[in-house]
Amino acid sequence: MALIPSFLVSHISETLVALRSYLNDDFSQTSLVERQKLAADVRKIGAGCAAAIAPMPLPFADIWAITTVQYMIVRAIGNIYGHKLDINATKEVLAVIGGGMLGQQICLQLFKWGLPGAGGIGGMAFVYAWTCGMSVAAETYFKSDGKATKEELKKAREQGMAEAKTRTKLSKNEGEIDPTSNMTTPDTLESRLGKLKVLFQEGLIDKDEYKRQKERLLNNI
Repeated sequence: MALIPSFLVSHISETLVALRSYLNDDFSQTSLVERQKLAADVRKIGAGCAAAIAPMPLPFADIWAITTVQYMIVRAIGNIYGHKLDINATKEVLAVIGGGMLGQQICLQLFKWGLPGAGGIGGMAFVYAWTCGMSVAAETYFKSDGKATKEELKKAREQGMAEAKTRTKLSKNEGEIDPTSNMTTPDTLESRLGKLKVLFQEGLIDKDEYKRQKERLLNNI
């Protein structure tokens, strides 16, 4: 795998920190209405993170970045609805809800080919809407304890994307801050190493990748 830019590692790890309570807290006594609000929070945070990746000056459009965001969103929403997922279970859920490899390939090809709407605000809106659609499908899946039909999941994806597109249009018209407003700024070596360690501890990068990234950071001192 190509080396992951340090600013992207920071961006992803900060999103993980923002989602940590959703990933780890116990929501067994939480009402359905409150769970829906929490899932909406996860959707907003995760989709914003994914959208912010679109205009980043990446030397590659690595599948790792979008996959990591997807894992965090699905695991967090699953936890909210009482489902503890490991990496393998998360992959299985992504395959079922339709937000996995196919969606990633569409995004990545847009990035690589530079097609209309692939970069800038157009690309951000596309990735934001697509990620929201996947998130709504994930919530539908967990709310039904995995019993939602393909038709129901498809309808949920389409509904989530439509609502996200409406929100982005309203935000643009009202002059609101865009999803990349919290993009990572340069930070200290200690901070970067700490964020990298968080990704490793959460299982979002393997031991070899952790060592490669750590060595690269230390060599750049």
